[in-house]
Amino acid sequence: MKHKNYYEIKADNYFDLWIKKWQLFRSELKNSIIKKKKIVDWNSIITKSKNHLNITKENFPNLIE
Repeated sequence: MKHKNYYEIKADNYFDLWIKKWQLFRSELKNSIIKKKKIVDWNSIITKSKNHLNITKENFPNLIE
C-alpha cells in the first residue's frame, strides 16, 4: 500500500539529503507560505502578542525592558 506522506530518500550525506528534500517539497512549501501570507489577521496577532507580553511581565519582569 502506498502512503502519500511517506518518503524514502537516499543520499550520500546530509547536504545531499537536504537538497533532495527541497527539490521534493519546494512547490508545496512555497504554496503554503503564499496562502499563509494572504490569511494573516494582524489584529489577532497583536492581541495575542499583548497577552503574551502581559503574562511575561507578571511572571518574568526581569526579561522585559
